[in-house]
Amino acid sequence: TLDAEKLFALRTPYVDNNSAVGAILDALGFRELGSSGADYGYAVHLSTDREPMGITVLYTYEGAVPQRSEERYRQIAMRGYIALALIDNIDWFRWTDIDQAGTSHVTGAVYSGDGVVYSSDHAGYVDALSAARESVEGLQTYMDMLRTMAEDGSIVYYEGDAQPSFEETMP
Repeated sequence: TLDAEKLFALRTPYVDNNSAVGAILDALGFRELGSSGADYGYAVHLSTDREPMGITVLYTYEGAVPQRSEERYRQIAMRGYIALALIDNIDWFRWTDIDQAGTSHVTGAVYSGDGVVYSSDHAGYVDALSAARESVEGLQTYMDMLRTMAEDGSIVYYEGDAQPSFEETMP
């Protein structure tokens, strides 16, 4: 269960604030989402040298990458969108699995542009994101909307290497 009050208190204006971003990702449970019974490592890469700026969560496995469920991807996407609301100058969030041979398997990404996350399926989504950045109550409403989207399968994220250009993610 994600705590809106705790998460709201962790907000940061800068994606290059390592400790603040790490605290947000830990509170969102990204470290635990790598678990599958296999030995794995967890790391975070902050891409802040040029715009658009973002985060890649890396899960490295001692053997082959475990089989993953659609539910797991929706959970990671949901939490990625929450991270986009809590970090002011972030434009994208990506997660990647890496196997023992060092082969990277980009499994998914969520995007925003100029602080606006795009979802064609849900009216009021942009307003909910804006409210999430202004109050605990707004964040809770945003998280509830994302949870519903994850549960009904309508949450928007890009699978595999299907990563659109930054302009394609704009409404």
